[in-house]
Amino acid sequence: MAIMIPDVPHTHSEASMEGLMFSALKKLPKDYYVLHSMKIATVKGNTYSENEGDFIIFNQYKGVLCLEAKAGHVKYENGKWYYGNGVPMKQGGPFRQADHFKYRLIDYINEKNRGSIITRCKFVHAVWFPSVSRSSVDEVNLPSDCPKEQVLTKEALENPLPFVDRIFSLNIPIAGGDVVTKLSSTDAKIMIEEILCPHFDIFPINTTEVDIKKIVFHQLLEEQIK
Repeated sequence: MAIMIPDVPHTHSEASMEGLMFSALKKLPKDYYVLHSMKIATVKGNTYSENEGDFIIFNQYKGVLCLEAKAGHVKYENGKWYYGNGVPMKQGGPFRQADHFKYRLIDYINEKNRGSIITRCKFVHAVWFPSVSRSSVDEVNLPSDCPKEQVLTKEALENPLPFVDRIFSLNIPIAGGDVVTKLSSTDAKIMIEEILCPHFDIFPINTTEVDIKKIVFHQLLEEQIK
């Protein structure tokens, strides 16, 4: 059973089918970590922005997979992706969403001064259409930047392992050859505890209680003066 972060899925609409996908990914072996709804928030120049990945799958020996989920009716026409109700999708559609989050995660790792890990870890992305069958996808002409090899369908709900591993097996070329995931146990620990799911304890120091009492005392004095 995969290690799920968090233990239960974040709040989501039933129509998104993310609960079903969460349960399916839980069937992956124990050396897989699965994060649901990971967000990376940034403040630059007093401007706040955030990026979200529906599912992030990490395996020490295979790499990182950023998986975008798109349940229900999906349309593509005139160069744009749409939900079944006609609302345009953000960021140019699910494939670009997944690809964009993948590179945002890479940037985030660099920002944490852990860039040495990136050259030794494969980063891939894919889109999961849990409402449709593989045959349905094979019958349509996807856009040129959306290879069918990076698509999961409803069949993956039964057993996602072969579909996830197929994505991980894709060759990612770089200068001098293909990216090969070669992470040590220390690297994996850094990825989990510093990047994907940090943990910490924040506790008050000895003077905090005294400081709080002083603040309360001065507030009472101000109220009496008024």
